[in-house]
Amino acid sequence: MRLVETGILGTIIIGGIFLLVLSSTEGYKQNNAMIVARSIDIYSSISGDVVDKPASIGASFSLNDLLIKIRNNRVDQGRLTELKTKVEYLKQEITNAQNKQQKLQQLLTGLQDQFVAYKKWLKQDLELKSKVKKHELDVAKKQKKLKTQDLTHSQSLLNKKVISTASLDSAKTLVEIAETRRQVIAADLQRLQFLQQSLSAGQVFFENGNVSYWQENINSIKLNLIDTQSHINELKSQLQQYSEQMRVEHERLDTDFAEEHRAPFSGVVNALYVTKGAHINSGALLMQLLDCSNPVVIVPIPELKSGEFSVGEKVKISPVNSNRTYSGVIKYISSGPLINLDKSIALRQELTAKGMYAVIIFDSGIQAETIGETCDAERRAVVLIPRRLPFSVSSFLGRWF
Repeated sequence: MRLVETGILGTIIIGGIFLLVLSSTEGYKQNNAMIVARSIDIYSSISGDVVDKPASIGASFSLNDLLIKIRNNRVDQGRLTELKTKVEYLKQEITNAQNKQQKLQQLLTGLQDQFVAYKKWLKQDLELKSKVKKHELDVAKKQKKLKTQDLTHSQSLLNKKVISTASLDSAKTLVEIAETRRQVIAADLQRLQFLQQSLSAGQVFFENGNVSYWQENINSIKLNLIDTQSHINELKSQLQQYSEQMRVEHERLDTDFAEEHRAPFSGVVNALYVTKGAHINSGALLMQLLDCSNPVVIVPIPELKSGEFSVGEKVKISPVNSNRTYSGVIKYISSGPLINLDKSIALRQELTAKGMYAVIIFDSGIQAETIGETCDAERRAVVLIPRRLPFSVSSFLGRWF
């Protein structure tokens, strides 16, 4: 009896060893696996025109970047057009007013420079006239003095009855004429002194008492500049109001009648199907994006052996030209499009082998830079799918030990 048990036990041990050796073999190995970036297609949900220039093919983008914008230009934009017209009109009016203001300022500067030169000349002219008048006044005083002396002498001669009363009256008249001339010259000199005082105080008058030509024109231009600046301020206030109304109307149209497509991840534009200004219909394909940070592995498998593999199996992935090996899991097994399964993978099936294939995803935590860049070019890899036995060796041995 013991001999029989010993034989059975030996047979079991040998069988177990055989099964362990069998389970340690490589399993299915595929050298033509391909690491590719996931991709998605962007479709329009409205009919309209492409606004601005879309991101170009090969361009990198970050999460939430604006990639493309569609606006339905068939909606009523009468209010927006009216506001744009008013804004452009006000901008032109402000430009015209500022040009006028600039010319007035140049004219004012020129007049002020000429006025300074005129005041300099006028000061010299008044000084010269004052000197002349002072000299004339001195002469007039001397003439009056002489005429007064002649009158005194004539009075003496009349008392001696040498001359007649008419001669004395003539002498008196000459004295009066001399005094009148002295008074006129003194008044002229006083007026010249008044003009000099006014000039020193910054005021210039004509000799008839009117404000000078220069001062009148300068004051007129200054008033015109004040009016022009007031007009510019009013136009700017209106421009600000209409610009704000235009912004609000833009936002309303963009919200109600526009569609923005923003990046759902960081990646690269792989294909572009529209251009700026193009009219598209609802459902039109706009562009294709590659998600470089979340690649997958496409592995061709023989159809006759497809039953040996199942979703969820662990695999080993070894990128070509790399000494690293990474773990992953079979996500899908298919011989056709992965419709309603994972569109981000289905869109890249032009890169896969014909026939049966498995789609493998990397274990979480593996970054794109670890397995190599997948957006510039697809990278080949070796994939090992361990052999799956129809029963567990440990459970088999457990029945006997």
